[in-house]
Amino acid sequence: RHMARCAVHSTAIEMLSAICALRQVEWRVAPSSFVAKETFCDLRVAQDNVARRADGS
Repeated sequence: RHMARCAVHSTAIEMLSAICALRQVEWRVAPSSFVAKETFCDLRVAQDNVARRADGS
């Protein structure tokens, strides 16, 4: 009985780690476009700030 419980427990851990691995893969694949967009927006904001400073001075 104890062995069965250990087996179930290790199976649950394996499933959890598999789910985590899948999530990590999804995060590596999916946000690449999201991060690119975010970086692009940051660059645009930085360019706007530089342009404003140039206009102001």
